[in-house]
Amino acid sequence: MSNISDNSALNNNAFAQLSKKKNRLKHKYINQKIAVLPRLLCIVAIGIAAIGFMNIIIREGPIDRVALQNKSQLASVPVEVVLVPNQNITQCQAQRKELYGVTLGDIHSINPYDNFAPQTYDIAAPDVTGWGLDRRIFDKILDIVKPKFMVEVGSWKGKSAIYFAKKMREINGPDACIQLICVDTWLGTTVAWDSKDMDKPDHGNTLYLRNGYPSVYYQFLYNIIDQQVDDIVIPFPLPGVMGSIFLQRHGAKPDTVYIDGCHDYLCVLQDLEAWFLLIAENGIIMGDDFSRKEVKKAVDDFCTEERKCRLEKELSSEATYVLRKTG
Repeated sequence: MSNISDNSALNNNAFAQLSKKKNRLKHKYINQKIAVLPRLLCIVAIGIAAIGFMNIIIREGPIDRVALQNKSQLASVPVEVVLVPNQNITQCQAQRKELYGVTLGDIHSINPYDNFAPQTYDIAAPDVTGWGLDRRIFDKILDIVKPKFMVEVGSWKGKSAIYFAKKMREINGPDACIQLICVDTWLGTTVAWDSKDMDKPDHGNTLYLRNGYPSVYYQFLYNIIDQQVDDIVIPFPLPGVMGSIFLQRHGAKPDTVYIDGCHDYLCVLQDLEAWFLLIAENGIIMGDDFSRKEVKKAVDDFCTEERKCRLEKELSSEATYVLRKTG
């Protein structure tokens, strides 16, 4: 009996020691795990911070005009382009105000080109898809008129505005204080909204709808900055008639107005009536799509001797009309 009791006591003692050893190993394993956890959390935090820093560098780093001309660079950062506006836009403010009665500061409290980030609107490259201009006719007209203050009613993506701004700079010299005010809602025309292709990026009527609302305006800004005419072009997001009322209140007297907004009879007639009041004597109103029935009827009905309006047949063409204010 004593041998059995002794063996039982030995077994119990061995079992107790084994349990203590097992518990020590378990606590050591847990302590090692706990010690590793802060290190893992630290590594994860550093990784997240590094990714955030890289995103800041990619998103905030502006690409200048020279870089924009490098198509391969544009391709490598398709939605991260930040344009650098032309800083000369404010240099002529006082002179423009004196000469033309209105300037950038009268329309915008903040320069619309400042801090423009096209990636916000998924814009990565220039796009002036639209309709062609009869440059032969317009070159001839502008060489005669030599406009210094011009208004464009209907600008869309800026194709004609870019042409007019560059031509004005060519005629008047690089240091001339000239300006082109572009009046447009950038919401499209009845033709655009009727088009089945208005969501196709390569179509002239593209509206760039975002939740059902057009965003063409931001493509316009991109194109103007990209072509380095943002020191001349002033966007004015209003309907044509309202834009005319605003500029008239400020005493603006553009020497030339180009109308290419709505092409329905009623709004063409309204644009002609509104903007003819603004131009100075001997000033010019010209417009596109003269071959369209409704546009031609509006021009013919508006331009009469009683209104002191004359159609300049020698300057006009099948597609373009030129009206002069005779008094």
